[in-house]
Amino acid sequence: HETQLPEITHEDAAALLAHDWPGNVRELRNVCERRVLAARRGAGSLGAAIRADQTFDDVPDTLRERVAVVQQICAGVNHAHQRGVLHRDLKPSNLLVTLVDGRPVVRIIDFGIAKVMQRLEGLETGRTVAGQLLGTPEYMAPEQTELQPELVDTRSDTYAIGVVLYELVAGELPHPTDQLAGNGLTELRATLLHHDPPPPSHHARGVDRELDWICGRALARDPDRRYQSAQDLSDDLTRWLAGRPVAAAPPGRAYRLGKFVHRHRLALGTGALVLVLLVGGLLGTSLALMRARQAEALARAESQRARQTSEFLLDLFDDADPTLGGSRDEVAEWILRRGRESLDQLADPALRRTFTPTMGRLYHTLGLYEEAAPLLAEALQGVAASDGPLALGRARFQLGINEYDRGRYARADTLLRAAEAAVATATADTTAQELLSRILSWRGTLAIKHGDPRAALDLLGASTALLASLGPGAWPAIVDNLQTRSVALRKLERFEEALAASDRGLALMEAQGAVHRPIYAASLHTRANVLGQLGRHEEALADFRRSRSIWIASFGAVHPHVGSSYSSQSVAHYHLGQYEEMADLAGRALAIQEQMTSRDHPSLAQHLINRSVARLSLERHAGVEADLQRALRIYRQAYGGPHANIASVLDNLAYLYAAQGRQTEALDAARRCAEMRTEVLGSSHRQTLLARLKHAEALATADRPDAARSIAAAILPTLDAVRGPDHDHTRRARDLLAATE
Repeated sequence: HETQLPEITHEDAAALLAHDWPGNVRELRNVCERRVLAARRGAGSLGAAIRADQTFDDVPDTLRERVAVVQQICAGVNHAHQRGVLHRDLKPSNLLVTLVDGRPVVRIIDFGIAKVMQRLEGLETGRTVAGQLLGTPEYMAPEQTELQPELVDTRSDTYAIGVVLYELVAGELPHPTDQLAGNGLTELRATLLHHDPPPPSHHARGVDRELDWICGRALARDPDRRYQSAQDLSDDLTRWLAGRPVAAAPPGRAYRLGKFVHRHRLALGTGALVLVLLVGGLLGTSLALMRARQAEALARAESQRARQTSEFLLDLFDDADPTLGGSRDEVAEWILRRGRESLDQLADPALRRTFTPTMGRLYHTLGLYEEAAPLLAEALQGVAASDGPLALGRARFQLGINEYDRGRYARADTLLRAAEAAVATATADTTAQELLSRILSWRGTLAIKHGDPRAALDLLGASTALLASLGPGAWPAIVDNLQTRSVALRKLERFEEALAASDRGLALMEAQGAVHRPIYAASLHTRANVLGQLGRHEEALADFRRSRSIWIASFGAVHPHVGSSYSSQSVAHYHLGQYEEMADLAGRALAIQEQMTSRDHPSLAQHLINRSVARLSLERHAGVEADLQRALRIYRQAYGGPHANIASVLDNLAYLYAAQGRQTEALDAARRCAEMRTEVLGSSHRQTLLARLKHAEALATADRPDAARSIAAAILPTLDAVRGPDHDHTRRARDLLAATE
């Protein structure tokens, strides 16, 4: 009990914990000792815990636990920043630590409050200086000494978190109090700007160079060289905890290669042939195989070795499980690109046929869809009649889903249908059933993209029926179907059913212990979108952030999934009225998508729309029309005809034109949006009703009351039934009807 903790000695705590918890004793003892000391010295503040923590150097888990505590601080500060709140005085005494279910939980207090007013000279350590200078010198970013409030932003709080991180891992402050005490403002500014603190490893054993780099970036004097947000700092700490290359590392391939080999040392120890083959060895293997043709048995052995190597690679990367492999970091791409160079030099057709589909699938897994396309096309062309219908169906399927991810929906549909036809002629065994279920599931995904969620539900039902006979090992495919089903139900505005489907998938993965895999992130992302439709935007934000952290740990910070996460999260910020955050996230999504895919990818159009909505909400019209016209061109090319996404662009164009006083163009865009949504979504869909309401309002603005009244009278009964009599849209239609009578 927390109230009794001050009465418990270290020895008592250890004795209490040493009974039935093997494996957790060190962690529990560490937590309890820290809480005891904190309770004794400072009413639970992290500052007290830091000052009291002098006995934990010999506890192996302490450093990782401290980093996890800093991640909690990052999460809290990021939450505040997204709501426009700067703390400006983060320090350990403003960070309270309590135990929740046996684990330390941080609470941040005193947001933006200057606790003590006094002159800088003779400054007492740990006290807040306000008036001329706001903050605590030991934790103050250099720009805070400039006395120009406009220079202080979220990166100043990130600097303070960096100081706390430094202090937690090093046991010392980067700028000790005795360096700052008694100094005036000029001396304080000079110290912060010109004195480089030693790396944390200088003070504490066990602190590696990656933590030195992270602290160095967090404490960079220039805000532009610092982590740009608390979330960015937390993401790098996540990479450190996972043993992955950190973003703060100086450029260097050798470092990243070393991290890659260390992460996969067990797999690479048994499969060292992989690196030989992919990093310049494929050509040599090909020549060896050609020489071995004189001995048929040796040739068969080499072929078998090649197949085993392909299987090893796919096991290592294909799931993109951060505990098994699959990071889209620089070294993974480097290995693939070197492998591609060697593959292009292969003279032996049989060996090339073995490795080409493997390389194509790896590129696809890492989000490199353009690089995957020619390899998967070559793999399809290389399928021989003797390989059988399953091989043909698999090659068509792999190329088809890559074409989908490239935004080539018509081509993807053709390939998936052809793959289904090929597999249907194969022997009905377990392998054929599994492949056919995946094809049907992806056809369902494509049906949603084409605006036919009911057809998607039928295809998903057929896929799930096939999976039912495959046993418990089919759970990943079942989860994937539940996720896609949730999307289809959301499109049909059956939001509670959609949420239930997402929750079933998440529960299934939790039972399998798969909460760190990308498939779990995808389901969290799907649920977040449903929560947004239900108006539960804060919960949606939490799911978006959690899913994105998994994707970043699996694929790196630059991946289409990460971009999609930023874009979808931006919509939640829109509904919360946080338009600056929306604009920032939509811009991040655009930057990632343009780096990863072609300039006409449909996802780009959605990111452009989201950025436009944010700018319109902020009344910043510059560049909005160009973005929307570009989105319109992309969608028309992708869909070839009427589509709900095209209607969304027209809706935003109508808003822009109205705001700019371009009444005729606004009226035309509103009319076309309403007509297209009626055609594609049906007359009773919520988006259709809203589009027709906006068209009616535009007609009233254009002094055409009769036409406006006609539309308002037509949609009011349906709005009343679908939205309810008290909904804003219903009231607007009723008011418009009254105003035009």
